[in-house]
Amino acid sequence: MNELNNPLFEDKKEFLERQKQEYKNALLGDVAELKNQSQEIGKKYSLAAALW
Repeated sequence: MNELNNPLFEDKKEFLERQKQEYKNALLGDVAELKNQSQEIGKKYSLAAALW
């Protein structure tokens, strides 16, 4: 496992909090991207169903 020491952070808790926030932001970005993709697919299927 990676050592939880980072020379930029004096406190392990501060380092872990920063890491937690980075993971959270990455996950929120992934969720937003998936939502946009789902909406685009839904629009295409709605248009296809309306034309059929």
